[in-house]
Amino acid sequence: MAGDREQPVKFTSTLEVIDTGTLEDIGIPYLAVAGHPEGHRNVGPTVLMHALRHKQAFAQRTGIKVHIATQFGFNPEGFVAWAAHLSEQGITLPVHVGIAGPTPLQKLIKFAMACGVGASLGSLMKNMSAMTNLARMKTGPDEMLATILRGCAATPSARIVRPHFYAFGGVIATATWLRAVMDGSFELQPDSDKFAMNP
Repeated sequence: MAGDREQPVKFTSTLEVIDTGTLEDIGIPYLAVAGHPEGHRNVGPTVLMHALRHKQAFAQRTGIKVHIATQFGFNPEGFVAWAAHLSEQGITLPVHVGIAGPTPLQKLIKFAMACGVGASLGSLMKNMSAMTNLARMKTGPDEMLATILRGCAATPSARIVRPHFYAFGGVIATATWLRAVMDGSFELQPDSDKFAMNP
């Protein structure tokens, strides 16, 4: 919380910021708050759920349109299950699920470790075949997106409304990939969720 600093400068959590009344005073119409499908290395699940309830109440009280933007990860099925669990707990804020854009594997691992993406990466790093296993994981944006879409179709209670892309491989590379997908310039590879991009 509070940017994960050991000694927060002024606020110890986002809740203190929204409780100042400043956000509604300055007329912000939209607000994204953090979501952690794989948990938070410094904050337990009970505290995270309390924070989301607090933020949802803030949205209802002020009329500010609040959505959840999640950390990225490598477990799309887990993302869908997490979003469905939020609905079961009464959290109805729309979810923008975090997906890493096209990124070289080594760089993706580096960002995953820096961002505390623990569950889907850390368990693999405990054994000698970690890199082999990671290479088989759904690390590409195409595989993540296809699996999340399929999961949401099967789990309507998961309020995932759109992806939120992290341009770890570069803004231009991510924007180019997104434009090709939006234009339909790809085909699904046989027996795979990978996209074959059209030239």
